[in-house]
Amino acid sequence: MKLEERMNKTLQACGFKEWTVVWTPSTNKKHGEIILQDHLIVIYDEIAEVAWESFIHEFLELKFRPVLNQYRRLVNLLIELFEKTIYERKEELIEGLPEFFLQLQKHAPNTLENEEGALS
Repeated sequence: MKLEERMNKTLQACGFKEWTVVWTPSTNKKHGEIILQDHLIVIYDEIAEVAWESFIHEFLELKFRPVLNQYRRLVNLLIELFEKTIYERKEELIEGLPEFFLQLQKHAPNTLENEEGALS
C-alpha cells in the first residue's frame, strides 16, 4: 500500500471521513499544512519516513484545533474587553480636557517673572 493511501486510511479510521491527505513531495520549506476550507492535509516531505512524521504532526494539529480555538476565543474576548475599557477611559479623559484647559488659562499668572518668590 502506498504511503498516501495509508495516511488516508488512518484519517478514515480516526473518524475524519471528510478529510483527504495528499502527499506531494517537493523542496517546499514547509513539511505540511492543513487547508481547512478544502478539508485537506498536504504533506511536502520527500522522504517517506519524514512524510509520515509530518502527517502525524498535521493530524494532531487538526485534532487539537477545537481545543486551541477555545483559547483563541478567550484571548479575543479579553482583547475586546480591554479595548472597550481603554476606549471608555480615553473618552472620559478627552471630555475633561476642555475644562482642564479653561482652568489652566483662568489661573495662569500673567507672567512668571512677576510671580512672588520667582528666581532672579
